[in-house]
Amino acid sequence: MTVQPEEKPRLRQFARYLAPHKVRLVVAFLSMVGVGFFGSFNFLLIKPALEVILGGERSQETINVTRFAEDGTTQTLTLTNVVKVEQPQATKRARGRDLLQVGFLRSLKAKWDGLIAPAAERVRRWDAQLKAYGQENKMKALALIAALLVGMAVFHGLFDFLAQYEMTYALLDLVRRLKDDLFRRVLSQDYLFFVRQTTGYLESRIQSDVSAIRTTIDVLLTDAVQAPLRLVFLFLVLLILHFQLTLVAAVVLPLAAIPLVYFARVVRRITRRSKRQADQLASAMEESLRNFKVIKCFESEEYEVEKFTKRNCKLFQYYLKRRTARFGASPLMEVLGAIGGSGVLLLGGWLILREQMQFSSLMVYLLALTQFYTPLKKISRISTVLQVGKVSADRILEMFRLKPELQDAPDAVALDRVREGIAFRNVTFVYDDQPVLRDLSFHVPAGQTVAIVGQSGAGKTTLACLLLRLFDPQSGRIEIDGRDLRQYRLSDARRRFAMVTQETILFNDTVARNVAYPETQPDMARVERACHLANAHDFVMQLDGGRGYETVIGQAGQLLSGGQRQRIAIARAIYRDPDVLVFDEATSALDERSQALVQEAINNLLRGRTAFVIAHRLSTVRNADEILVLDLGRLAEQGTHDELIRRGGVYAALYQTIEAPQPLP
Repeated sequence: MTVQPEEKPRLRQFARYLAPHKVRLVVAFLSMVGVGFFGSFNFLLIKPALEVILGGERSQETINVTRFAEDGTTQTLTLTNVVKVEQPQATKRARGRDLLQVGFLRSLKAKWDGLIAPAAERVRRWDAQLKAYGQENKMKALALIAALLVGMAVFHGLFDFLAQYEMTYALLDLVRRLKDDLFRRVLSQDYLFFVRQTTGYLESRIQSDVSAIRTTIDVLLTDAVQAPLRLVFLFLVLLILHFQLTLVAAVVLPLAAIPLVYFARVVRRITRRSKRQADQLASAMEESLRNFKVIKCFESEEYEVEKFTKRNCKLFQYYLKRRTARFGASPLMEVLGAIGGSGVLLLGGWLILREQMQFSSLMVYLLALTQFYTPLKKISRISTVLQVGKVSADRILEMFRLKPELQDAPDAVALDRVREGIAFRNVTFVYDDQPVLRDLSFHVPAGQTVAIVGQSGAGKTTLACLLLRLFDPQSGRIEIDGRDLRQYRLSDARRRFAMVTQETILFNDTVARNVAYPETQPDMARVERACHLANAHDFVMQLDGGRGYETVIGQAGQLLSGGQRQRIAIARAIYRDPDVLVFDEATSALDERSQALVQEAINNLLRGRTAFVIAHRLSTVRNADEILVLDLGRLAEQGTHDELIRRGGVYAALYQTIEAPQPLP
């Protein structure tokens, strides 16, 4: 396993998963614009409603309004009691200096009037027409305003539903395809990668980190888009309602950035630590659940619970700190909002006392202002969620940068059959700076059965893994039909092998699919033939009240006995129809009766095939064509059983130790 050079992680690297949903995202964005518009400009209808109810307020300005009568004629009404907020009237109580007399503010106001004047004038005249209509019939005017409010609410709800649906579809598909790719990348790694990493650690990367990415992108595509749009529309409404009050309310906005930056850094630092702790907790939990037999036998439940509790408590502390930092900005936003609102209230009250503003206008403005700070809180949440997403993005991209060391050579060739045999040429393998195999050389002609024996730690299992090219030797070469194993396509080479281990690996699936693994549609005739040869057909037909091959055998085949699991594994090897078989102490954990049945199944499987039999019970390899004796990674002896016994060397001593008290011939 190698890791590509690290690049600075960016969440936008996951944008390719959203590429197929460009149309959906555009529809969602346009819908968010609709949500922001209809959710903001409805406040402009509340002001004329209040004025109709209150009956208008005193003013010295008049506006001529043209309305259409029912008979098609036009009528021109001259309205009084209408206030133009944009042009405050001078009164004796307003002789003091106006806020907009400050030079740069007056210039800013002039520029803004140039931009907003058409919209503001249209709103003002619409307001005036509603009030004119209300002078004749207040209930009809209120009914019209209420109908408009309901209509805007309907459009707001429709756009909101459409935006949420399209965004949810795109995000869920992103999560699905990201998990697929990440799982595929993990499974593509070399054998040694899985030796070094725990299952819980990998599950945490695939589940927890991908979920964090989904949450982050969800926030970025919804709150980070919808909240600013809502702010823009509300800001426009506030400016239309009153320019001076909006300047006061906006003073607190730069202050909000200070706590956001601080809490974002805290969240990112704590998230890294909590993720590492979560990996350790997941690994410990997976290990305890997988080794439940040992825990039960040693009555070590409390010991395992105590280990889990300590790790879980530490994770709790990290989560608490992270949540505190994430929501610490919310109270500050409340305080800043209160400061801005209080400033608006003071200035608005002062303007009312100077008769430069109506009471109803101030009420509508304050109502709109309360909605203005809601998207600000969402934006404050974006910063902290983004930090969590960056940490998870780092971890996921780290997995995507992993590259397996075992790769097909550019000129790799296919391997259809093993015709001549297999040879080890001066093979040396070192693991963690410790030599496991040393300068190992031997040749096995096709069709022969070779037994590999030796003390524990002699390198027998490593030899089997090298045959299947689960890893490559540091020096030397393994040849198939005279060609280096590394010159064959990896998938073709492994397809010519089948391995049966002492620890039988089965899946929580039916007997048929376990035998035909990895085929999704088993050939039942081949399945039954393989089970007959593996001495498994009779017990399979009795499973689960006669369900037979459709019986689900549980996780790791826990519903079967050890001998039954082993025979299903042998049936799987027969179904694969390999050229080379590798048995890694396949009968060492079985009782005498089960061993006899399994050994008979193995003999059926060996016919016409090249086989490597790693055995602890030496009596099971007496009939091997040749026996290789490993001692500390070296080939100590080589020959048949009788030859090695007569030689009186390492094999004879090993045989005497294991098979005692049987006398030597």
